[in-house]
Formats: sequence, C-alpha cells, structure tokens
Amino acid sequence: MQWNTSKRQGFNGVRRVASCEGTYVCKNERCPYFHSYNKQNKMQFKRLAKDNTVCGCCGYDADQVSCDAKKIWEFHSETVMIYHCGKHSCSAKRVQSVAITEVATKFFHGNTAAKPSQFPYEHLRGLTKKEKSVEDIYAKAKGMANLKKIQILNKK
Repeated sequence: MQWNTSKRQGFNGVRRVASCEGTYVCKNERCPYFHSYNKQNKMQFKRLAKDNTVCGCCGYDADQVSCDAKKIWEFHSETVMIYHCGKHSCSAKRVQSVAITEVATKFFHGNTAAKPSQFPYEHLRGLTKKEKSVEDIYAKAKGMANLKKIQILNKK
C-alpha cells in the first residue's frame, strides 16, 4: 500500500489515503503448495522485478487479483482514526503473531552468553521433546521468525 496525503472538509490535520494493491494467485496445477494444501497458493510470492512476481513455491508467474478497497488514516493531535472504504476482493493475509517475549526473556536470563540465533533452535527442540503437535510447533516457529525482535530481547 502506498499512501497519498488528502483533504476532507472540516478536518485540518494530516489525512492519508492508500489503495489496496490486491494479492496474487498461482494457477499452476503442479505447484507443491497445491499438492500440499489442496488449494491455490495465495500467500507466498517473490517479486523479481517491478512487473514480475512469481510463486514462492514453484516459480511460475503469478496472476494478480486486483482490489478496489481503500484505507484512510486521519491523524489528530493525540489520536488516529482509521477508516476502511469498500470491500476487499482479494484475500487478505492474516497476521499470526505468537508472543515469545516472556519465553525469550527467561531463556536469555538463564543463558546470558547465548546468541540470539540459539533461542529459536533450543525452544523448538524443547517443544519436539515435549511431543507437541506439528500445528503448535509450526505456530511457535512463525512467532520466532523475526530475528531482529529476538536480538532486541537479548540486549535487554
């Protein structure tokens, strides 16, 4: 989403409007994502050039699904109002964030010499030993994908 400054009658603060860029879909029937999940890939894509986006699983050209929805931010002195106009015709990605702050803080307090990259490895290894389900381990792994956040927790 790229935003533009706009004006509204009766509002004197900063107002920004952004259009949804839509999403992509892979139509390759031999895509590994299609065989694994029995549906088209609408989540994992790589932008090779400005006009060239490919499927992150199979590398075939992705078809763009356009969307006319808009998002509007109105910045007041101490608050921000956010409006959504229109209906999304694309499939929005869900943000799934697993809170790891507490677990990471305990880990780094107990292991002061540990590097930030050791935490995800040790934590996921511990989950596999506790015989957690694959879905639980995958959800925890998604939460530990942001190494920058783990580095900040390590410094604290």
